Amino acid sequence: MKKKILITRPEPFATQLAQAMYAAGFDTILCPMLEIVEPRKMTSLEKLFQDLNFFDFAIFISPTAVLKTFSKLKKPWPTHIKVFAIGQGTAKALMSQGISKVIFPTSFCSESLLAMEELKNVKNKKIIIFRGKGGRPLLGNALEAQGACVSHAVVYERKMPAILREKQLKLWKEARIDAIVVSSQEALENMISLVGEKEKCWLQQQCFLVTSLKTQAYAHHQGFKTVLLARDASDQAIIDVLFRRT
Repeated sequence: MKKKILITRPEPFATQLAQAMYAAGFDTILCPMLEIVEPRKMTSLEKLFQDLNFFDFAIFISPTAVLKTFSKLKKPWPTHIKVFAIGQGTAKALMSQGISKVIFPTSFCSESLLAMEELKNVKNKKIIIFRGKGGRPLLGNALEAQGACVSHAVVYERKMPAILREKQLKLWKEARIDAIVVSSQEALENMISLVGEKEKCWLQQQCFLVTSLKTQAYAHHQGFKTVLLARDASDQAIIDVLFRRT
C-alpha cells in the first residue's frame, strides 16, 4: 500500500512536490497552510526595481522570492550583480530564470550564507535582499553590522488560507496519514492554530518532515514526537527522507 503524505506547502510548490512524490510512489493530500499574496507596498518595490543597477549583490531568500521577483521585473537582470541564494532550491529557481552563476551554501539557513567567503568583506557594498514580509532579521542586520548598505525588497506576503477545519481534520484522520511535510515555522503555527487545543494531541503524534533546524526546534518545543529533518528544502531531499523513513 502506498504511503500517504500530507503536503502543507503553498502553491505552486505544493503541486510541484506532489507530482514528484507521485512519481516516486507516494500518495499525497494537499492542504497548504500558507497562501502567497501580493505585497501591500508596491510603490516602494517598484522604486527598488528601477534602481537595480546600483546594487552590487542580490540575495534571494526563497524560491517564492525568485518567482515573484522575476514576474514583476520589467527589464533584463543586471549582469554585474553577484547573486546569492539561501539554499539549493532557491538557486535552482534562479537558474531557471536564466541566472547562470548563483552562489549558495550547502546548508539551508542564514547563518550558513553569512559564513561564506564571498560575504566576508561587504563594507560599503550595496546589497538587496528579495524576501517575503516577516521572517528573521538576522541576515540583513549582520550585513549592516559589517558596513554594507542593505535594502529589502518585500516581493510577497503570506497569510493563513481559508480552510474548513472540521472537514480537513476528518479527511486527515480517515486517510491515516503517514507523514506531514511542513516547510516553515509559520506554516506549522497555522496548522496548530487550525486544529486547536482539542486536537493538538493528535497532531503531536504524527510524523513531521521539516526543512530547517528552526522549524524542527519549534516543533519539538510544541511537543511533537517525531520530527524528521531534510538536508535542504528541495523536492528530492524531502523524498529521500521519506524513503528512509518508510
